[in-house]
Amino acid sequence: MFTTFPKTKTYFGHLDLRHGSEHLRSLGKKIVLAIAEGTTHISTALFTSSLGYLSRFHAYQLRIHPTNFK
Repeated sequence: MFTTFPKTKTYFGHLDLRHGSEHLRSLGKKIVLAIAEGTTHISTALFTSSLGYLSRFHAYQLRIHPTNFK
């Protein structure tokens, strides 16, 4: 993500994003676990509600512009 979309580093300036760092491993683990959790609920309303939460979190707390969701 950080190599393909270097602008995303601005949202994680407080983390050590060097290859193999503990912060990067922890962030990667959170992302993979969130995807795994989402796939277990893909055909239920829980999937939509969890995506809604993530959408609001990214839009209103992290202030990530919607064009970055493409």
